[in-house]
Amino acid sequence: MTRPSGATPRRRRPRRPRALAAGAVLATLVVVATVLSLLYRRSYGAWFPGAPDRVEVCGRRFSADGPSAPTLAAALPAGFRARPLGRRPPVVGWAVYQARRGAGGCTTSVVLRRRSDGRIQPYVLSGGP
Repeated sequence: MTRPSGATPRRRRPRRPRALAAGAVLATLVVVATVLSLLYRRSYGAWFPGAPDRVEVCGRRFSADGPSAPTLAAALPAGFRARPLGRRPPVVGWAVYQARRGAGGCTTSVVLRRRSDGRIQPYVLSGGP
């Protein structure tokens, strides 16, 4: 088939839908990972996946303080008992305990967090009411 004179040939656009989709997925993953890392840093004072420098319990902020203890009983102050509070950070974190003297609500000055090596890290009240 001959082309009329003066007509420009059509250029075929290369089709790369898989490459574009893969690039979009990769960009989305990078953005999500960056946002989650920044939120973790803002909440816990450390970069993910590091141990948090601080935890918040009952609206009060507790900061890591002192050496870790080998067991929960050794980390508790005299006359206190431990009450499980869940995990910090949620879902992926380690167990957090509240050191309490009685059956009261959120009144405490020490929070204990189990580390990845099984030791207990104390967190002390760093301000608040």
